Amino acid sequence: MSAALSHLTSRQGFERDRAQIRRLLLVMAGHVESMISASVRAFSTRDAELARHTIAVDAKVNRAECECDDLCLATLTAGGLSEADVRFVCLAMKMVVDLERIGDLAVNVCERAIDLAHEPPCRSYEDIHRMADLVKLMVRGAIDAFVN
Repeated sequence: MSAALSHLTSRQGFERDRAQIRRLLLVMAGHVESMISASVRAFSTRDAELARHTIAVDAKVNRAECECDDLCLATLTAGGLSEADVRFVCLAMKMVVDLERIGDLAVNVCERAIDLAHEPPCRSYEDIHRMADLVKLMVRGAIDAFVN
């Protein structure tokens, strides 16, 4: 195979990997955003069933994290990447860790919701809902900046 054809093939492979990495990040971000909303709703309404359902969604986030990590490592080890390509992959790996951690924190909120399920709500959780909305905006903004 000629050097030009080899470069073209590796470039096409990278572009496929880049699209798949973006897709996985968007899927993870979507799950995490829904987990943030659901965890706060479960906590403020003392809805143990919603909390359990939200905890189950974390398995999807964890699977996407593993899949994205594997793809990023395979992409890096394939070689032939430009400096910008390496930065893209490294940034994706950092974002995956952050998204997974946010999902874990939503699970923590759900676990507290389950612990408190038999207790009456003691007050309005308006501030918690506002904070959750801000977190979702930050996640969405970070993902939008990365994808675009």
